[in-house]
Amino acid sequence: MAEMNEKSLKDGVDDAADKAHGAVDEAAGTVSERMSDASRSASRGVGEASGAAHDMVDDAQRKVSRGLDQADASLDDMRDTAIETTRENPLRVILMVAAIAAAVGFVVGMASSRRS
Repeated sequence: MAEMNEKSLKDGVDDAADKAHGAVDEAAGTVSERMSDASRSASRGVGEASGAAHDMVDDAQRKVSRGLDQADASLDDMRDTAIETTRENPLRVILMVAAIAAAVGFVVGMASSRRS
């Protein structure tokens, strides 16, 4: 009889161990699934952030390009205005250049005389 009790006790321990193994396997599977879900979610988040960053860079590039085009157009307008003014009033332009040259010469002369 003691032998039977010992056998049934061993069977009970074996059954309990099998159930424990099953519970551990189930828990590991659940954790693994949740980690996979979290990883997929994080990957989607990174992808969305990357897409948003690319959109911001593209938008900045378009704005800079538009600004450069406007600056180029403004410089062309200024050049055309200067050419037109020179053709219409050559004496006035010569006098303006002479006045600017005299002012620069005066400033340079004053600066060099202070050093002496």
